[in-house]
Amino acid sequence: MAFFLYREWLASWVIPTLIVFGILCLSLLLADPKFKRFRLWNAQQFPLHHKQMLLLFFPGSLLLALSCWWLIPDSFFSLPMESPSVWLLLLLVYPLFSALPQELIFRTFLFHRYKKIIPKKKGRMFISSLSFSLAHLFLNNWIAVVMSFFGGLLFSMRYIQSRSTAVAAAEHSLWGLFLFTCGIGVYFDGAASIN
Repeated sequence: MAFFLYREWLASWVIPTLIVFGILCLSLLLADPKFKRFRLWNAQQFPLHHKQMLLLFFPGSLLLALSCWWLIPDSFFSLPMESPSVWLLLLLVYPLFSALPQELIFRTFLFHRYKKIIPKKKGRMFISSLSFSLAHLFLNNWIAVVMSFFGGLLFSMRYIQSRSTAVAAAEHSLWGLFLFTCGIGVYFDGAASIN
């Protein structure tokens, strides 16, 4: 609820807030001797998961693009066509300064921190997805909240399977960048949320 009440402030400070909380969560994880640091990268998991990610992404992205074209045709691929420099900057910035901090906070930190309280992975997966979804309340639209819940389930599942923050962040980046590219990103635009 706080995310919704302070949405005007948050809209201007989304990325800095994510970076600060991401660094805080990373610091707490690294300070905990029980945390397995290999989970942050675990590079050998990329070859094992990239095919699964793409097999899900291709039909899913087609469905999202068709939905955007049908429901909000004015936004359909508008960002790369109308603001290519902003779009290219987003391609560079989003994975490192948005997707990665979110995965550190909502997957890596949450899964490690609440393991004793919620021992079952499915329980942590649900809590992770719900908190990820509720964090999008400041966007002031139900589409972002619902899509974030299902995205959270997907990224949680990938984190559980790969045991890698980097793999989950890569998948998060893939979907997030496509949402902004195809036009559905209008529902995830913090600046638009205060109008």
